[in-house]
Amino acid sequence: MAIVRKTGVDLQKLIERSEAARVTLAEARIELKNKLDVGSRIKDAVTSEPAKLIGGSLLGGYLIKKILFKKPKRTDPRGDIRISHLKTERGLLLGVLAVITALAKPVAKMYATNLLKGYLERRFLADPARPSRSGDIPRY
Repeated sequence: MAIVRKTGVDLQKLIERSEAARVTLAEARIELKNKLDVGSRIKDAVTSEPAKLIGGSLLGGYLIKKILFKKPKRTDPRGDIRISHLKTERGLLLGVLAVITALAKPVAKMYATNLLKGYLERRFLADPARPSRSGDIPRY
């Protein structure tokens, strides 16, 4: 087998070719990493176009509700009045009141939890060197 010696020009071409391949591989790696990073893609979508994302979520939820959760239509035993129709006619004021009540429940629970937590901390974790409310006798 004959040994072929590479000249300086051939070596330079090989070095340039390997450098170009290295750059191409690095770019492909970065592109693949960005495509597989779902968290950052979602974050970018939310920050760039939040209105479209919220609208699509609402529309998708509405369609899923209509397709999957169909309620059977019931009639009033006294006549042919549909009960589901009566529920939808409650009006805007009662609808807004229902939304406000639904939003106020978690806030009220957090407020009550914080009150109870504060009371229990004062009651059981109080400084023993501090005098009690019943007089100047310190609790030990």
